Amino acid sequence: MTTIRSSIGTEAVLAVAFALAVAACGSGGGSDSAAPDRGPTTESTAAASESPTTGPPTTESPSTEPANTASESATSTPAATDPESVATTATITHEYGTFEIPLHPLRVLALENRRDLETAVVLELPVAAIGAFGGDGEDVVAPFVPIDLDGIEIIDNAELNLERIAALAPDLILAREIYLNDGEAEQLGQIAPILPIAGDGSWRDDLEQLAGWLERSDLLDDALEDYDTALDDVRTRHADRLSTPIAIVEYYPADDTFYAGGVDDFQLQANTLGELGGTLVPFLADRSYFDEPFSIENLGEIADAGAILLVSNSQEDRDLLAANPIWQQLPAVVAGSVVVTDTRTNQGSVYAATESIHSSTSSTTR
Repeated sequence: MTTIRSSIGTEAVLAVAFALAVAACGSGGGSDSAAPDRGPTTESTAAASESPTTGPPTTESPSTEPANTASESATSTPAATDPESVATTATITHEYGTFEIPLHPLRVLALENRRDLETAVVLELPVAAIGAFGGDGEDVVAPFVPIDLDGIEIIDNAELNLERIAALAPDLILAREIYLNDGEAEQLGQIAPILPIAGDGSWRDDLEQLAGWLERSDLLDDALEDYDTALDDVRTRHADRLSTPIAIVEYYPADDTFYAGGVDDFQLQANTLGELGGTLVPFLADRSYFDEPFSIENLGEIADAGAILLVSNSQEDRDLLAANPIWQQLPAVVAGSVVVTDTRTNQGSVYAATESIHSSTSSTTR
C-alpha cells in the first residue's frame, strides 16, 4: 500500500504540482478536521462545518460578492478609549451597519483562523483572540502565518458564545461574512464594532479594502510584493508546464467523496492556479465547490491530470485514501505526482496565497 504524507515547509505546493515533482516527502501536517471546507460557522447547526464528527455539509454557497460596497466617512473623530492608543476612529458604513472603528485598536478578535486572522496579522493589529472550529488544537493557525500565539485566546466559533466573546473585551471584531448573516452581526455589534471579511472572492480586493478602512494601506506593500514576485517567478520557471492540466480535490472520508471547484470558485488554491495561468482537468473546470461532491468511483474523470493537489487534513484520512485501489491506479498517483495541503490554505489571504505558490513542502505517494 502506498502512503500519502503531508507537510508544510520548504517547496511550492502548486509549483511542485505544476512541475510534476517526484517523490519529495516531508513530515508534519495540518489539523485533524476531516470534513469538507464550507467555512466553520454558526451554520454548523445546518451541518455546514469542517467538523469530523458531523455529516456532509449543505450545498448552500456563501455570498459570492466581496464586502466591497462599504464607504468611509471623510472625517475621523476622537475615540474614548485607552489613552495609550492614538485616540482616533473612522466612521465606516458597510452592509452590516455603521460603526465607529478604532484606527488603533488594542484588542482585536479575529473570528476565523484563516482570512480574518491573516488580515489582522498583515495589518499589524493586536490580536487578542482567534476563533477556530473546535476552539483548540496546536494546528489552529497554519505555520505560514507569522504570529506568536502566546497570550492569545482560542475560542470555538462553531456556535458563537456571545458571553465568552464579551468577556474577551475586544474593541474590534474581524468576521467573515458567513458569521454575520443570521442576526449575529447585530449581536456582535453590541460587543464591539465589526469589519466584515468577504466569505469568498478576491482576497486581494478584500485585504485592500480593510487596509483602507483602517488607514493602513502602506502595510500591504511588502506582503503583496512577496506574493507578486513569487507569482512571476513560478510563471517564468514553469511556463512550459503550466499548460498541463492538474486536479485540485478535497477528500471527504466519511463517504469517500471529493469536493472541487473551478479556478474562479471558492478554493484559494484553485484561484492561485488561475492567476498563474494554469488549468484544471475538464471534469473540474466548470464545477463549483458547492456542487454535490463526486464519488471515489468517479476518480477516473481526473485520470488526465498531470498532477494532483490533494486537500486532506489528517494522516489517517490520507492513509485511507492511499489504500483505495481506484486512487492507486490514477496515473498521477502512479507517477508520484501528488501534492498534499490542508484546508488552512482553502480560504486565507496573502499568506495562504503565497504559501500556495512557494512555501509548502510537497508530499508524494510512494
